[in-house]
Amino acid sequence: LPIIFRPVIIQLRFGSTFPIPVLFILMAIILSRRKTWIHNAGAFIFVTAVFAMALAGMWASGQTEGQVISGILPDTDAAFYYYDGLRFINGFSFSYFGARRIFFPAFLGVLLKITSNNIQVCLALLTFLVAVSCYYATKVVWHHLGTVPASLFFVLLFAFARLSVGKLMSENLGLVFGCFSFYFFMVYL
Repeated sequence: LPIIFRPVIIQLRFGSTFPIPVLFILMAIILSRRKTWIHNAGAFIFVTAVFAMALAGMWASGQTEGQVISGILPDTDAAFYYYDGLRFINGFSFSYFGARRIFFPAFLGVLLKITSNNIQVCLALLTFLVAVSCYYATKVVWHHLGTVPASLFFVLLFAFARLSVGKLMSENLGLVFGCFSFYFFMVYL
């Protein structure tokens, strides 16, 4: 029901008083079970659903922020990344802006090519990558430190990541690499 669902997803994206404690409690309940594959799958579904709802909240709000117009159109730096991604997949060289930070526009160009230049699907894939990386970082904290630290870690990651969810900014890819680096550091060292 849109009457119930829309305020919830907008709160997940923009609110802080209601969603943060609720997410902490829900994540603690999910992670308080034994560490079996079904609980891992439940945690993965929960994390990806939370990030998907934050993205849907960005789109449903239609708000204009620093890097996005009406909840979806890139502006300022995000627009330059978007244009350079399009230039990359069409065989042109990067602009001066994209040449300074070449990795993200190239990655964005690959995502745009995969999604047939559909910006919404591209944002959804980028958000999915952020959600997967946050899940693995939370999972490794769960296995090493337990339920409460992992739940707190997830809530802090989400509180930081939701500010860039729905934007074509390099912070998303930086968070993906940071979370996966943390995961591999904790697992293999």
